[in-house]
Amino acid sequence: MPETFTIEGFFNGPLVARGVVLDWRGRAIRRLEATMHGSWDGPRGTLVEDFTYDDGERAQRTWHITAIPGGRYTGTAGDIVGTAHGRLVGHGEARWAYTMTMPIGGRPVRFAFDDRMYAVGTAGVINRAVIRKWGVPVASLVLWIERGAR
Repeated sequence: MPETFTIEGFFNGPLVARGVVLDWRGRAIRRLEATMHGSWDGPRGTLVEDFTYDDGERAQRTWHITAIPGGRYTGTAGDIVGTAHGRLVGHGEARWAYTMTMPIGGRPVRFAFDDRMYAVGTAGVINRAVIRKWGVPVASLVLWIERGAR
């Protein structure tokens, strides 16, 4: 990882993530693992995420990310409504905000995500996402993301 944390610096090459989904009370309701692979061509990047949940469900998301001068980012993916917006904050922190459509009870439901990523030395990144519906926190996600293949 470069000395200064950036999205394009960290999310480049193979990565592995492990985490937990928490309900609104903070109780663990689901665990997951993911393999990721990021690649960049100048300011444009692609991040492919393959998720496996403890109940056997599998999912894939492909992000298309653009780095904008001044530590800002935009991103799109198939289940993201519109455009995600991100920015670097201080030393070793990044924030992402976006709306994601997830299937609930067989129908698509939109949720707002507020992701905060914290670089932990050169070892990895802790990602904490607060998930809201109508502005009310309904769940959160905590991930440990590290470089390397599984």
